[in-house]
Amino acid sequence: MMVPSKQGLIVNISSLGGLAYMMNVSYGVGKEACDRMAADCAIELKKHNVAFVSIWPGAVLTEFTEQMMEGDHSDKGDSPGVSKEMVARLFANAESPQYVGMCIAKLAADPNVMKKSGKVLMTADLGQEYDLTDINGKKPLNMRSIKDLMFLNGNSWLSAVTPGAIKVPLWMMSMRGKKL
Repeated sequence: MMVPSKQGLIVNISSLGGLAYMMNVSYGVGKEACDRMAADCAIELKKHNVAFVSIWPGAVLTEFTEQMMEGDHSDKGDSPGVSKEMVARLFANAESPQYVGMCIAKLAADPNVMKKSGKVLMTADLGQEYDLTDINGKKPLNMRSIKDLMFLNGNSWLSAVTPGAIKVPLWMMSMRGKKL
């Protein structure tokens, strides 16, 4: 339908799990496949004016994550190096499941969406670009923001004085993948 009409947007929902171990092998492999599919399909669909992106939501507060937070998973290998306190801070500012949909709606209405085709996009970055506020009235944490990363690691006083605009470059995040 999109190719004949010469317009459209296809979105894969992925996560940081495509770069680094998160939960289990099949989760990581599946998320990496979503990211790669977006990059490769974008090349083939460009001539048809159909955008294809992969979106990484941040921490999303679902029934599953609420149950996970109630238990202690730090000793089971599910999240190496992640303390219960860090998880609590992360999910205190988590996204609602609706937030990614809000981001996709803005992307679909963006006349410049083809410039984003083939890319991995983070919901926090899209939320900032499109000036979105989640349904809970909050702005979700940005996993690229130095301010937010310091907050997650328990440096709340340093986080309070750090400008939110200082971010880890996307190319640097991709180095976490350890593929080369």
